[in-house]
Formats: sequence, structure tokens, C-alpha cells
Amino acid sequence: MQHELLLYEQDDALVDIAAPFLEDGLAAGEAVVTVLDARKLDLLHAALGAQANGVAWIDVASHYTRPEAAVADYDARLRALVRGGAPHVRLFGELPPLRSEAQCDAWIAYDAILNRAFDHHPVSVLCGYDGRAVPERVLAAARESHPVVHGHGPNEAFADPAAIVRAHTPEPERLPGLRTIPAGDGARALRRALVAAMTAARLGPEAIGGMVLAATRSSRTPTGTRAGSRRCAPAARTGGSCARSPTAASGSTTRSRATSRRPPAAIAARASGSRARARRGWRCFGARAARRSGSGPSEALGAPALRHIRGPAALTRIRIAGSCM
Repeated sequence: MQHELLLYEQDDALVDIAAPFLEDGLAAGEAVVTVLDARKLDLLHAALGAQANGVAWIDVASHYTRPEAAVADYDARLRALVRGGAPHVRLFGELPPLRSEAQCDAWIAYDAILNRAFDHHPVSVLCGYDGRAVPERVLAAARESHPVVHGHGPNEAFADPAAIVRAHTPEPERLPGLRTIPAGDGARALRRALVAAMTAARLGPEAIGGMVLAATRSSRTPTGTRAGSRRCAPAARTGGSCARSPTAASGSTTRSRATSRRPPAAIAARASGSRARARRGWRCFGARAARRSGSGPSEALGAPALRHIRGPAALTRIRIAGSCM
């Protein structure tokens, strides 16, 4: 990833720099994306003429709803373009209007996060900062969050992105009435305790599921497994689920790839009436398999620690993502 800063104060300067940047990408066969407000989109569209048809034009208001949503959207878009055959992606964009101190801090942190979030993508990002509209403290922070300044080369003021994020992230508010929930004997016991405590507090399934999933991930060891747990199939650790046949014995544990397009063997076995094969026990498979079995993504990775879905031929218990032990 190349992350470059463009500071300007006139429309002519914007067009003189951004238009050649986009044209060079088109000439090199790259995918080209522009994210600006409607007025500036029109300026660049007119400057590119017939070449404008090769650019993806995105209105800033529809893209920059929240920093985390913008990062996710960019990541998905970049992956799709590369899968579609683009050798490289060239992006020119500007932040949305910043109307509060909280928005300034959030989008300052966002621009710093891009350095880490997209460092593995084949992308060149030119970030435009209009001195006529952007608050001065955001301009100052931009000089620290971009490794390169257009027209000046490497940025000597570039700072550690993590330090920028910490400096612009407010301290969490203290919440009254918090109590400690003991972890118990491993991650599974902690999940059960969380579900019980949050259910007793009459919290909704979505809140319970989010907390359980966060606890599951935070309890991982540096090697990618949780303390005291068995190693699960890589795909299952990163996005899969675990299913157990209702008739499965508790002893034998058999793993399968999370990316399997077919239902777990234990389910198929039960459908054919073979209880012996059903006793193979635990099978790991991805959320995609759960969706194909009749539930949506929110159910497959759902809120309660344990959720029921209707399988191809049987009622099967599905644990949330990351619960393979």
C-alpha cells in the first residue's frame, strides 16, 4: 500500500493533481476509484472526459457513514477488484464534513488505521485535504498519519499509527454496577457464565452473542487456540462453527474442513438412519454451510451461545463461530 497526502486550497489544484493521478491508473490498467462530494466529483469527471467511464465514482455521503464501516467497505471493495483481475487499485478520496470534536477524533484515527488495515493490499491511496473546509487540528493530524506527502516525498513527520489512534480515542466511560464474572475452567466455562449472567439480567440475544463472541476471541492464546483447548481446523477458528449431532457420543471428536459445501457427515448419517456414523461427534463447518442448512448468517453465528437450526434432515445444534474446543 502507498498512502499519500494531498493538501490543497483551490479547486484548480485539486483537478491538476487528482486528474493525472487517476489517468495514470487507467493507463496502467488499474482499477480506479474516487470518493468525493458531488461538486468535486463533477469537477474531476469533467476533467477526465471520456476516460471518466473507467472510474468508479462514489459520493462521500454514502460511503463515509462511520469510520469502521468505511474501512470494511474499502476492504471488501479492494478484495473484489483484485479477485476480478485488477493488478492494482488506485483510490482518491476525501473525508466527510467534520462537525464535532468527536467526529474529528474518529476520522483522524481512521486515517491512521488505514496504514495497518490495507498494508497487504495492492493499492495506492491519495487522500485529499481541502484547507478551506477541514479543521486545522485535522490537517495537523493528517501530516502525521500519511507516510508520503504529495510533491514532497517521504514524510518526516509521519508518526506511529497506533500512537495516533490512542491519542484520539477517548477514555471509556465508567459504568456503575459492574461485577466480576470468574473465568472458571477455560473459555467454555466463561461463555456459560456470561450467558447465564446476561440472561438473568434480561439482556437481548444480540448483546449476549456479541459478548460471548468477544470473550471467545479474547481468550485465545498467541498460537491461535484457547488455553486448554484442542486445535480446531484453521477455517473453523477464523469463521466456522461447530455442530454436534443430538445423538453424538461425548467421547470421539472428528473434525472436518469449515469450508465444506456439504452438511456435516453426522447430519447426513442420521438422515440415512445410521446411528453408528452419527456417533462420530463434533464436526466443524463454516457459517456458509449453516446458511445452506436453512438459517441466515445471524443465526449461524448467532446471539445465544447455542442456537437451533433446521438441518437438511434433522434438528442440529450449532455453536457460535470460534467455539470449537
